[in-house]
Amino acid sequence: MTCWGLCRYDVFDVDDTKQVALSELVMGLAQVLGGSQEEKAHFYFCLYDDGRGNLEKQKVRTAALPWVALLLAIVSDLERSL
Repeated sequence: MTCWGLCRYDVFDVDDTKQVALSELVMGLAQVLGGSQEEKAHFYFCLYDDGRGNLEKQKVRTAALPWVALLLAIVSDLERSL
């Protein structure tokens, strides 16, 4: 399962209409792409939080694994190009 496979719909549906409006999508993406480090951290925390205000170790591992694999692939490509 990819990192985005765990994404919760309600992170984007901030007004709880069961639909993601364009403005909600843009605001969510702006947090990820252009927000402060605190805003980005909050956004990513909300992706994996089950509403209890904490993250379970397994969820953190599952979220981190795709990024670790990507970084390892990049390093491997760089080493081969040297």
